[in-house]
Amino acid sequence: TAASIESSMGLSGGGEPFYRDALRQSRLRPWQSYLVDKPKFGGEISARAGILGLTLATVNDARSLWGTPEDTPERVDFAFLDRQARFVAGLLAAVCSTPFDPGDKRPRNVLATLVGRANFIRQGELFPERPAPGTVFLVYQGKSRFYAMADAKGIFRVHGLSSSKYVMDKAVIEGFRFDPDTGEAVWAVDKKQTGKDAYRVKMARDFMETDLIMFGCDQSTLFSALDPRTFRHFTKIELLDGRREAPPMRSWFSRLDTLDSTLLSLFLEPGTTYKLILSDTVLARKMILLNASRENPHGTGYSVDAWPILPVTEMAAARDMWELLAPRIKNLEDHGIFNERIRELESQGVGYLKKAEEDLSGQAYGAFVTAARASWALATRVYNDVEKTQKDVLLGVLFYIALFVPFAYCLERVLFCYADIHKRILAFSGVLAAVIAVVYNVHPAFRLTYSPLVVILAFFILGLSFVVAMIIFFRFEREMGNLQKRAMHVKTSEIGGLKAFAAAFVIGVSNLRRRKIRTTLTCLTLIILTFTIMSFTAVKSTRQEGAVKYRDDAPYQGVLLKNIGWRSLPPEALSVVRDMFPGSGNVSPLCWYELKDKTQPGMGEVVSASGQAAVQGVMGLSTYAGEAARMSRILSAGRWFEPGERMAVILPQGVAARLGVAPLEPGRDRVRLFGMDMRVVGVFGPNSLDGMRDLDGEPLTPVVFPSEAAMEATEAEKEAMESGEDVRSMQSRYQHVDGDLTAIVPFTVLMGLGGELKSISVSIPETAAAGAPSAGSVGDGPAAGSATDLASRLAERFGLAIFAGEPDGTFVYHSTDTLSYAGVPNIIIPLVISVCIVLNTMIGSVYERKREIGVYTAVGLAPTHVSFLFIAEALAFAVISAVLGYLLAQVAAGLLSGTSVWAGMTANYSSLAGVAAMLLVIAVVLLSVIYPSKVAGEIAIPDVNRSWSLPEPKNGSITLRLPFLMRIREQEYAGGFLLDYYTSHQDISHGLFSTDDVQFSFLCPWEQGGGPHPGQVDEAFSELKSCFRLTATVWLAPFDFGIKQRVDILFLPDMKNPGFMNIEVTLERRAGEAGMWKRLNKGFLNELR
Repeated sequence: TAASIESSMGLSGGGEPFYRDALRQSRLRPWQSYLVDKPKFGGEISARAGILGLTLATVNDARSLWGTPEDTPERVDFAFLDRQARFVAGLLAAVCSTPFDPGDKRPRNVLATLVGRANFIRQGELFPERPAPGTVFLVYQGKSRFYAMADAKGIFRVHGLSSSKYVMDKAVIEGFRFDPDTGEAVWAVDKKQTGKDAYRVKMARDFMETDLIMFGCDQSTLFSALDPRTFRHFTKIELLDGRREAPPMRSWFSRLDTLDSTLLSLFLEPGTTYKLILSDTVLARKMILLNASRENPHGTGYSVDAWPILPVTEMAAARDMWELLAPRIKNLEDHGIFNERIRELESQGVGYLKKAEEDLSGQAYGAFVTAARASWALATRVYNDVEKTQKDVLLGVLFYIALFVPFAYCLERVLFCYADIHKRILAFSGVLAAVIAVVYNVHPAFRLTYSPLVVILAFFILGLSFVVAMIIFFRFEREMGNLQKRAMHVKTSEIGGLKAFAAAFVIGVSNLRRRKIRTTLTCLTLIILTFTIMSFTAVKSTRQEGAVKYRDDAPYQGVLLKNIGWRSLPPEALSVVRDMFPGSGNVSPLCWYELKDKTQPGMGEVVSASGQAAVQGVMGLSTYAGEAARMSRILSAGRWFEPGERMAVILPQGVAARLGVAPLEPGRDRVRLFGMDMRVVGVFGPNSLDGMRDLDGEPLTPVVFPSEAAMEATEAEKEAMESGEDVRSMQSRYQHVDGDLTAIVPFTVLMGLGGELKSISVSIPETAAAGAPSAGSVGDGPAAGSATDLASRLAERFGLAIFAGEPDGTFVYHSTDTLSYAGVPNIIIPLVISVCIVLNTMIGSVYERKREIGVYTAVGLAPTHVSFLFIAEALAFAVISAVLGYLLAQVAAGLLSGTSVWAGMTANYSSLAGVAAMLLVIAVVLLSVIYPSKVAGEIAIPDVNRSWSLPEPKNGSITLRLPFLMRIREQEYAGGFLLDYYTSHQDISHGLFSTDDVQFSFLCPWEQGGGPHPGQVDEAFSELKSCFRLTATVWLAPFDFGIKQRVDILFLPDMKNPGFMNIEVTLERRAGEAGMWKRLNKGFLNELR
């Protein structure tokens, strides 16, 4: 219809067609790319209301002047407006006169209404009983904004919201009453008393109600709510009342969860002083505002009355954080805990802070902001490092306190070995209290905490809770095991491996007391080893700046900063980097025009007087000289953008040819892009833009992600994102748009149209790259003297991916915290000596205790259990020696630190050092006990195999005797049990076997010509009347193999052991493969045993 109307009205002659169909999705071009400015249409409202609606809008027009003072009548293209009006009139007339049947499928009515009631709570009142008339409310749902005002009863209504059946965004309410004279907020929503669900309303129904509580307030506005290292917006807030060091009674904050604003407004009761902690993650704190001083490092807080605006937020955060950190760092060093990385970063950060104060007093505001941000960024890192160091020291001592428990047990067994349980508990508690008291007085961890006793009590509470949980768990396991045994009618006396090791540990520790001199000397050796490890080695945490070669060549000398995966940078990132290089034209940003759906390219249409052509991507680059010098090489005609130039475009050669335009030729150099008239200033040749790679090795053109990257967020993810959580889909696969279908415009123009900043490059002039100093240095900041130096400094300053182009190639720079374990060569010889001593001791103990090992075997201990005894003794040596060596090292460090005796030694307080020392000692002991425990196991069974084997079949039959005996009177009980056992396996399809035709009988082999009655040979068999025999047909699992056999179990008198009987088992194969039959019978006979 549109095409026929356009032809009949003579409107198809020049320019682009009038009508573009956006009702059906096109694979060639998404309809979203027609609407650059993403306008809101009336058709959307009617569709949400359940009414068919239609919107006609001008496409390929950014409407850049709409809503600005430049939107004047003389800028209207009345000729085009006339053609458009005639076409629209004809189209609507044709549509209205054509019969249309919409069918039964109509849009659903998803509009919802929110009605709220605002009440004001007075100072000192418990309940908000007074209405809050005149309160202005802003309700936003997604990107939509709704405004309302409370009436005399405090009631307000918001119509036009969408139901949660249509969108997952909640209706977020902000409400304020403003002073009519000053415009200041006089009351705001009380966040705590109102409740989250009341001001973040889920529109679950078409009509929702909420109640809001207002309180009298003053406002304080902060700036730069952005991480100075990663440029991520702050979403986590911890607000404290400076007078009580606790959350304020009433408060509200605004603009923190928009994820695109760097401003933050706090609303508190008049006279309140506040302290603020901001971050983008719960794992670290990035901005701390305390109003601190040297006399009061914790600060008094900022008064909301005195600070309605905190203008120099970056410097205030840096100053407060350094004032807070200075005594903490000094406290660590006073107690012998030194961290070279912290001291180095503190020196740099305080230097930047002093420079920021000097620049502010000298009104050098650009340099001031740069220095303040650098100081704040370093303070953020140092704060988290100091906190990590303090926690690490405390965790180290808590680890050894946990080790004190088995140490106290072992020491009680070695020193006292009380038989009475009450004395044993008292001795154990006394030893444990004594060692904790020693550590409490010599270890600095307890002087770094405000409540050291609480730490110890909390540890024991956790320990006792763990013990109770284990008791309940093991009791449950035991009861469930008993239930299973009763259900299976099977009883077992086999001990588990854990129980066996526990019993062996108890016996092994008790055995140490029997050889006091040997135990003392061995422990003394290991104590000296632990002391050596703790005192002559050191774990150092350092900041390491490294570079990995990425490519053998570099497109230019300089540095590239970007996010991995082409995640967008906030616009503030560019100003931060540019402030570091004032007056320099070497900072070049890159931005792209993107759609919300990243799986579709951000297309545009370039129109000239003679035609039109579509481009797959639009990118914005800088107009500065540094960008011109780098990008001019791709141009085949024309020039690069001049500094400050705006309405200009550089086109691919093929697109320019289709449009019939030529750069800088009057009459042929004008095109229209996004509805704006632009001048074609340059043309680049085929494949030249694709061949122009950045330092990361990728083209500069926009990217398109695969379809799976654009999955809709779930309701839980949407809720998390609205609460400020960083929820993003990790997608590493993407494809760049063809450079021959990409247009280039000035960076400022595309950013004004909603472009996304993707990367920032800093190029180095040839004179600087050759070794001359650059003019772009900022005091002691990252000067562009060389790419290596610049990349190293920027890696320390920013938490982004940093690529550096150097003469030797392209490198990826990183700045990470590394750990080094110094002094290891000093302990190699003591380690070897200790291994030999412990090995000799344990081997001597094994051969000395051969008779004892024989006794263990006689009472039923398996060879593995005998080996456990010696391993348990070795572990007891390790535990006792590690703890006593640790205590000796800590006491020596506390008493001798700073004296000439302690020269060359270190005091290790880190958790890693303590764990490493203990693991080394245990490793030495276990390495030394491997061979002795193996020898002990072999002594336990010198001439017997550790596992039994089946005899070879003869004529499809296997006959063997079970390796145990039973008394004559027991055969009836054992036989009855076996009968019940095999009968219960009839007609089942699971388990190891299934039975059928189970029969039993009592035989008298001596009456069948088998010789005289056994009682005539030995009187011990006089009570034997007959022998029990059980036969059954058995199928072995897996039943798919078809293994069938006949089982014959016969109880016979053992003439070598009078009064006892043995069990003879005969297995006769009836069906199935012979080899498989033999292998499966191993499990069957194990069950029988």
